[in-house]
Amino acid sequence: MAIATGSSKSTITPIIEQFGIDVDVVISAEDVRRGKPNPDLFLCAARELKVQPAYCIVVEDSDVGIEAAGRAGMKAMRFCNGQRR
Repeated sequence: MAIATGSSKSTITPIIEQFGIDVDVVISAEDVRRGKPNPDLFLCAARELKVQPAYCIVVEDSDVGIEAAGRAGMKAMRFCNGQRR
C-alpha cells in the first residue's frame, strides 16, 4: 500500500505517525516534477511498489486526483467526507 500525496513529506509524515498508518511507500510532491492532474505521483508509487498501474486502485477526494488516476491507467474510487457537493 502507498500514500501518494500532493502534500509535502513534512506535512504528511506527522499524520502517518499520529494515526499509526502502516504503508510500504510514501510519495509526495517533492518526489515528482508534475502534480495532479498529471499521473506522476501515482506512477511513481506503482513503480516503488513494483506493481503495474492496471492493478492499482486509487482512493481520492478530488476531481484532479480522479483525473490523474485515470491518466495513470488506474482505477479510482472517490472518498467523500460526508459533505454534499
